[in-house]
Amino acid sequence: MNFIFDFGNVIVNLDRAGMIRRFAQMGMDVERMTGIAVQHGIFGDLELGRITPEEFCHEVMRLAPQYALPGKKLSLTPQGICEAWNSMLTGIPVRRLLALQRLGREHHVSLLSNTNQLHVDFSFQAHIRAQGFEPKDLFEHLFLSHEMHLAKPGRDIFEAVLEQSGYRPEETVFIDDSAENCASFAQLGVKTLCPKHPDEWLQSLAPATATIGFFDGVHKGHRYLIDKVKEEASSRNQRSVVVTFDVHPRTVLHSDYVPQLLTSAPEKDDLLRQTGVEEIEMLHFNEEMSRLTARQFMQEVLREKLGVKTLVMGYDHRFGHEGGTQEEYQAWGKEVGIEVVRAEAWREQDGNSMVSSSAIRRLLAEGRVREAAQLLGHPYTLQGTVVKGHHVGHELGFPTANLQQDTYKILPAKGVYAVWVILDNGERHAGMLNIGQRPTIGNGTEVSIEVNIIGFNGDLYHHHVTLHFIDFLRQEQRFDSREELAAQIQRDQEEAMRVLNHKQPL
Repeated sequence: MNFIFDFGNVIVNLDRAGMIRRFAQMGMDVERMTGIAVQHGIFGDLELGRITPEEFCHEVMRLAPQYALPGKKLSLTPQGICEAWNSMLTGIPVRRLLALQRLGREHHVSLLSNTNQLHVDFSFQAHIRAQGFEPKDLFEHLFLSHEMHLAKPGRDIFEAVLEQSGYRPEETVFIDDSAENCASFAQLGVKTLCPKHPDEWLQSLAPATATIGFFDGVHKGHRYLIDKVKEEASSRNQRSVVVTFDVHPRTVLHSDYVPQLLTSAPEKDDLLRQTGVEEIEMLHFNEEMSRLTARQFMQEVLREKLGVKTLVMGYDHRFGHEGGTQEEYQAWGKEVGIEVVRAEAWREQDGNSMVSSSAIRRLLAEGRVREAAQLLGHPYTLQGTVVKGHHVGHELGFPTANLQQDTYKILPAKGVYAVWVILDNGERHAGMLNIGQRPTIGNGTEVSIEVNIIGFNGDLYHHHVTLHFIDFLRQEQRFDSREELAAQIQRDQEEAMRVLNHKQPL
């Protein structure tokens, strides 16, 4: 089978309104100049390769006074024009690139687009190569209007494509968001698909096996579920996808809810990528999404937007407004074209211990970071910025970095911990961490996070650091004197080094 794809609003997302705003910031009414819905004038000349990008920029600057916005000073430059024109191409989700790659393994895939050299050079570099793909590896042929000096919907360009590619019309599908272009190609006997939105073609051409959840911590149970997704996807020759959210749903459902998270959004994204799943869809959870029933979510988000045909659900997972039973999820899935597969619960090797984010939070609240790491499959981490402290550690001979942690991550129980400290330049150092109110020096009720980076003397103020919790050393306690406190800190440091020498980072 042969597939010929348009580019704009099929593969790459377009934002014409955003591009118009960029030109307006430079004082030019480009919408009035182009009519924007059609390709004519110097814009058409650029699409058809009649003028170079340099000539295009020169012509825009020459004509700009005729299209200046009232009360705005023109501030056009060739670089600004290129950036504004290219800003129309806002991005290509990796799911589409992976879908093209997968489709190309069994079929012939080509690109046919009214795309000028400026847009091609920019989008190929910024949106395709930047994500690790090469256009020539995704498309057997690149049919571009500015190279062919032909444009859609003219019949000539379609005849040239069929002749040069050798594709037989009856074995070819053309995907374009323009009904006029599809109608013109259909006259030659080619099947057409005119998607209403850029991801619609994924439904039939590149279906996915997915799972959905918040995945806080990305613990062993989560990875077991994701492994199941990859297995099911492989057996069905589908894409493997994890669907998750950027904020905890309860923060939207309950305005006073303050989550105690195991991972920030960037940490979660990084851990999910380490699982080897092909795609991660980080959805923005808002009030509108919170009102979707499970069936609506399956239809509008999973099926129509992401092309999901198989949904692997955790043994106790529920989603959608008011949720549903296992039987209801399967029935709703059948109605919208999604097969729902239930995964078994993950248990530790003893066969009894359940792994859950709430269980890990309880362990951290008790300071049991070593056991928490066993359930997570990696050490628990805190990230934050080094801020000014009270310099008491320095006075005692153990200078510390005072950490202002990132928002909403759970803070382990008060006490002293052995930690690895990762600096923002990538350096790793052994550390001894104290979480607490420093009762010996009268710190009041303020809880501080102070880390002594063993053997480090540099200035870390305003630097971002990451702490990997390895083991709990002792509870926080009050000493009768600073001398007793200093002696104990010395013992803590020795114990921390002993622990870290035997516990390398996971």
